[in-house]
Amino acid sequence: MSLNDVRLTPQLLADLYGNVLIEPAAKPAPDGDLKKLGGNEKKILIVVKNEQETVLPENELTFLSSILAACKLTLNEVVILNWSGLDKKEYKLILHQLESRFVLLFGVPPLQFGLPMDFPPFQIQAFDGRQYLFTPPLQKIQEHKGIKAELWNALKKLFML
Repeated sequence: MSLNDVRLTPQLLADLYGNVLIEPAAKPAPDGDLKKLGGNEKKILIVVKNEQETVLPENELTFLSSILAACKLTLNEVVILNWSGLDKKEYKLILHQLESRFVLLFGVPPLQFGLPMDFPPFQIQAFDGRQYLFTPPLQKIQEHKGIKAELWNALKKLFML
């Protein structure tokens, strides 16, 4: 048999040159690697940004819990991530790991989150099979009655309340 007659199967090529010819698929980290709060039963991701806390300070968590209650949701039905506390800010992996259908970005602009588009606060944006809502940070919403009303109107549309 000559070298011209050697047959290389696709599996043999992948074994020989897999890391050279084929970029290895990124393996998502287990869900447990994310520092999160909530049960994620309804696949609703809430992303906050807080440099000083693991997730949220108590007063903002209480405020967020009241927002959720108004939407007929509990902490067991959502998952809260602190964008500042994440080592790897890869939104696609996070969304895949958490199987998120709805994403609420409190104080994390869409482009900073990694989305390939920007949209204004309180506008519901559909993208890649998910619904996104970007808002100011919870602290700012808590302090301004008009912003609370805008948030409530957007949440009513998002969750069809």
